[in-house]
Amino acid sequence: MNCQEFDIESIALDQRPSDEMLKQLSAVSWCKKCAKCLLAYIKLAHHLKDEELKAIFGADLFEEAEMADVMDEMLAFKLTPNRNYAVINQIHNLIQQLLPERREKMLMKHYTNECIKQLDEGMCEEYYNMAP
Repeated sequence: MNCQEFDIESIALDQRPSDEMLKQLSAVSWCKKCAKCLLAYIKLAHHLKDEELKAIFGADLFEEAEMADVMDEMLAFKLTPNRNYAVINQIHNLIQQLLPERREKMLMKHYTNECIKQLDEGMCEEYYNMAP
């Protein structure tokens, strides 16, 4: 099975995956380039150590530079129409919960920088709109 065929909803957020689920996850052919792979990685990172994640995905997706664009698209840092903002907020919350433990990972640094940039742009626009 490839990553596009995998049911991402089968990954529970409130508990560590069972041994059977870990076997299923290891059998998936993860492309390591799409939003579905990144979302699965983020969801699993709440319960698995880096070594376990690498064993499943074949790489540390939080250290893959090409995943920065995937994250930007997924989190609407790059504006695209027809986005489900409830899902985007859920993903933001998941990542923010991971920050204390994985702050030094490349993708976590990228996330933090993008959030600051978005905040700065919003503050500048608000300030500009206040001008007489």
